[in-house]
Amino acid sequence: MIGPRILVTGAGGYLGRQVIARLAALEGPEAPAAIVALDVREPAARLAGIGYELADIRSPDLATIIRRHRIDVVVHLASIVTPGRNSSRAFEYDVDVNGTRNLLEACVAEGVRRIIVSSSGAAYG
Repeated sequence: MIGPRILVTGAGGYLGRQVIARLAALEGPEAPAAIVALDVREPAARLAGIGYELADIRSPDLATIIRRHRIDVVVHLASIVTPGRNSSRAFEYDVDVNGTRNLLEACVAEGVRRIIVSSSGAAYG
């Protein structure tokens, strides 16, 4: 059996890096067929065998990225948990709410079979 093709949003954050590393370490029938790490910034380090995409979850290009990599599982970790000094509620809402909506719509449009969302009380203010 061929493993899933997984996209991880927020892959550059602490949790994202941990998830990517754990997925990359899987072997045998549990191993994903592909892992794509998506974030708004270049990663500090790249792991062999991982595809990397630079994009914001608010981008209209998400469906194209999902289609190009034939993604069937999305692990959604992209959110603003600890706002920066120059952040605003409007920006945080745009990323957390509108960005998640954009991602979910792209997943539906491209036939993604499974979506895993990490959540935290901190994300709700």
